[in-house]
Amino acid sequence: MRYPFGEDPRYFGSNRLELRRDGQTLAPLPGVRGGGLGGEIAGSIAPPGAPQNRLPLHLAFAIDRPGRYAVRWTVIGENFGPATPPAQRERVLAESGWLDFDVVAATRADHETWLTATLAARPTDAGPYVGDYLPSVLAAAPDRRVAQAVINALYSDAGLIRSCALGSLAKFPANVSAPLVLESLHGRGPVEGIAYFVSWHAAWFQDRRDEIVKTAVSFLRSKDHGVVEGALRMLDFARAFDWKGDTTAMRNADRAVEAAAPALMTRGDSVAQALAIYLGHIRSAASRDRLWQQIEQRPALREQALIALTWIADPADLRKIGDLLVQPGNKDSRGTDLSSLPYQLVRAFGDGSIPYLQRALAESPYVWVRTQSAEQLALKGRVEGFEFLLDAITANRGYRAELVNWLRGAFHLPTTGETEVTAFLNERIRDPKPPRQESRVEVAVAQLQSRDPAARKPGGTGPARSRCAKSGKYGQRQRLSDQ
Repeated sequence: MRYPFGEDPRYFGSNRLELRRDGQTLAPLPGVRGGGLGGEIAGSIAPPGAPQNRLPLHLAFAIDRPGRYAVRWTVIGENFGPATPPAQRERVLAESGWLDFDVVAATRADHETWLTATLAARPTDAGPYVGDYLPSVLAAAPDRRVAQAVINALYSDAGLIRSCALGSLAKFPANVSAPLVLESLHGRGPVEGIAYFVSWHAAWFQDRRDEIVKTAVSFLRSKDHGVVEGALRMLDFARAFDWKGDTTAMRNADRAVEAAAPALMTRGDSVAQALAIYLGHIRSAASRDRLWQQIEQRPALREQALIALTWIADPADLRKIGDLLVQPGNKDSRGTDLSSLPYQLVRAFGDGSIPYLQRALAESPYVWVRTQSAEQLALKGRVEGFEFLLDAITANRGYRAELVNWLRGAFHLPTTGETEVTAFLNERIRDPKPPRQESRVEVAVAQLQSRDPAARKPGGTGPARSRCAKSGKYGQRQRLSDQ
């Protein structure tokens, strides 16, 4: 067992803890999760060096008074045998006996000595930091010193430390965390974790919105790439504030980013990507020009900038983007960085994009551009899309399984056997038409209600796919945004 299992320090993966005090069963603290289903056993995010076979019992229960305690540790896995809900699908993989221990009262001096020593013993390696140090200091939450230590970790060079620190910061009340976040914002500048925290708790910071925006703008020329990225994300997320009334601060921020864009394009990859997202949300003629400038100067990072142009949806860009789909010379022979554009073009330009998708299907040298164009054309009921899909499946191309799964989800086909899929395609080639219109939620719910496990699995995300890379929430937040 290697803790942690996620950014939330109260998530214990497949492990379930039970606690008694003086013979009475104690309820877990709100938000504690462990022993949940989802596979044979939950995976761990713990890096090398994290302590093994330890769980922070104090984060699961309030051990707030002296007494005789007993704890039991159970590892829960999923029962993959036949079971009809609401029958229990979990099974016990391992279980300890009840371990007794005594808790005695500590003096305030004892507590201060322990906390001072623990805060001072901050490790630099991610393993002991996220697996030992961070859950240990959280025993003293909501102490202001602990909250400050967690906020300091948001500026770490280690992505996992930043990620787990952000998950831990959510455990502090607003009167403790909000003032310290603002202090760090003014003193050290915004970083990605600070930006996300403010956006998730916009109501806490609403009255300081103009101040936050002006402060973020002041850090756009920082020498620290992480701070510049954080400033751009902070400004982008600031649109979630209530701007009824005077929006001068946001308008000034837009102009400041447009002016700083040429210099920001030369910064690190994460800065360039955050810049593209922000420019796409401005939706101005100047931001369009800056995005095309970034595409020309940083072709290896053009995917996000191209997606951002589709948010603006200026008809003048449709032909230019369509030409890129068939232009040879991409370093990736499969055209991975262009494969999200067929979907984005349909979303932005509707039927006006169809001629460009037809051309991409016929002429693009990139296999992923052709497959994505075929899918979008099939969704529009175009015969050439169905013909491409049938040819790829019958010719047993390397991406055949992916296309079969996509067809089953998009057109609500049976999940067993492939004869139904090829029969369906032959029928649509004779009588092409788009799928029956259902909301994504309706389709996902129908899949989740299926008795077939293979059908339920894609129901968790719905049949519609959008390409995006993960970021550093760092695993959960999107590094490529498709809006």
